[in-house]
Amino acid sequence: MDLVRRLLPRVLRWPFALAWMALIFAGSSVPMEVTTTQPLIPFDKVAHFGEYSVLAFLFVGVARRHVRGGRITPLIVGACIVLGALYGASDEFHQRYTPGRDPALDDLAADAIGSTAGALAAAMLLPWLDPPGAATRDGSASARRRR
Repeated sequence: MDLVRRLLPRVLRWPFALAWMALIFAGSSVPMEVTTTQPLIPFDKVAHFGEYSVLAFLFVGVARRHVRGGRITPLIVGACIVLGALYGASDEFHQRYTPGRDPALDDLAADAIGSTAGALAAAMLLPWLDPPGAATRDGSASARRRR
C-alpha cells in the first residue's frame, strides 16, 4: 500500500501529456485525400508546430514535478525537446502506413521547432504561474499542506 501511495501522485501527473499524445496519434491516423495544389498558408506546418509546442510544454510541466524543488533545469528542457522531436519522428513513421499520408522531413522539422518553442515557453512561464512551493517532489496536495 505504501508503494501505491508513493507512486500514485507520480502517475497522476501524466494524463494530460498522454491524452495529448493520443490526440496527435488519432489525428495522424485519419486518411487524407491526395491533393496536388499547395495552399497559400502551410496550415499543416502550423498545426505540427502547435501540436508539438503544446506537447513539449506538457512534458516540461510533468518532468519538473519529478525534480526536487520543481526547478526547471536546462537538462529538463533539452530532454523534453528531444522527447517531443522523437514523438514527432514516430508520428511521421506512423503516417507512412496511413492512406493518403506520407512521412515528411519538413513536418518533422515543424515538430522539432514546435517542441523547442513549447519547452522554452514552459521554462519561462511555469515558474511564474506556479505559486511558491507548489512544485513539490511528490506533487501531492497533502505534501504542500504538511509544509
